[in-house]
Amino acid sequence: MGGVLTVEDCLLQEEKDTSFPNCGRGLYLIPSRSLRKDRGSYATDVRPMLPCLTYRLWIALWFRYVKLGWELRSLVADHSSALKMLYLGATTLFRSNPRMMKRPVQLSLQLGSASYRVALKTRTELDVLQEVGLEDEYRRADEIPATTIVDLGASIGLATLRLLSSHPEAHVVAVEADPVLIPRLRANVAGLPVTVIHAAVGSSGGERQFFRSDIDSWGNSLEHTSETQTAVTVPAISLGDLLDTNNLDRVDLLKLDVEGAEWEILDGLLDPRIKAVIGEIHGRDGKAPEAFFELLSRSMSVETISVDPGQATFLALRN
Repeated sequence: MGGVLTVEDCLLQEEKDTSFPNCGRGLYLIPSRSLRKDRGSYATDVRPMLPCLTYRLWIALWFRYVKLGWELRSLVADHSSALKMLYLGATTLFRSNPRMMKRPVQLSLQLGSASYRVALKTRTELDVLQEVGLEDEYRRADEIPATTIVDLGASIGLATLRLLSSHPEAHVVAVEADPVLIPRLRANVAGLPVTVIHAAVGSSGGERQFFRSDIDSWGNSLEHTSETQTAVTVPAISLGDLLDTNNLDRVDLLKLDVEGAEWEILDGLLDPRIKAVIGEIHGRDGKAPEAFFELLSRSMSVETISVDPGQATFLALRN
């Protein structure tokens, strides 16, 4: 896509068309020093998603994250953490630049009725915290009795902590493929009944190429979808083998957020040991989320929680 995009073009089109580059998430946003004098905009390193980002848009997005940092203060447990959250909101776009990556910020979060000490670093993590904490997208799982939970796509553990807050007696198996996120995941759940497993869950075991991004962990995938991704080799495991090796005869609740790998593990989700699934499904290769739900409904009752173009969140219960 060529030319220069205005704030209005980008932000309005983002609401209408998911094929348009997502201007609030998934971009490497830091103006370079090379000024496009002929068009009055700053060139950027946002490749391949935006060839040129206007300075006005960068400012608009900066205000967005400042506002988000202010809103996320409602989730912190103390005054010091509130100040740190404001700091994260104000600096998070700069942290998207790998050359300016800072150390994680330690703060205390109040998720549900429990308080947790966590380390946050990137704007993707602020966006995830918005979904998990402010929007509380896993609240539908609160009433499901669960002593064994599997978190597929655990990232740094924010959803793991939210699920634990409503199921304090549960043990969680948290699975994450990104080797860079694993140390922070382990730190964020230290001392809690959580087993961390570094692996990509797919159709089979062995090793897989995993495409990760320092710019945006929502870009992490078993598929190569962006030039900003770097390929790494990670351990792979099928869902059935994951349950077997961890002696899980019953999974009361499985959380699913694996950025498109859902289709690979669909057969595993039909395993009768899995009693409930909550999470996201993304359309892939011309297949809409509805096709996934139709297959899953062969053994589970599926309820759609929310629908966006190309993806949906759902809750499925064993029949």
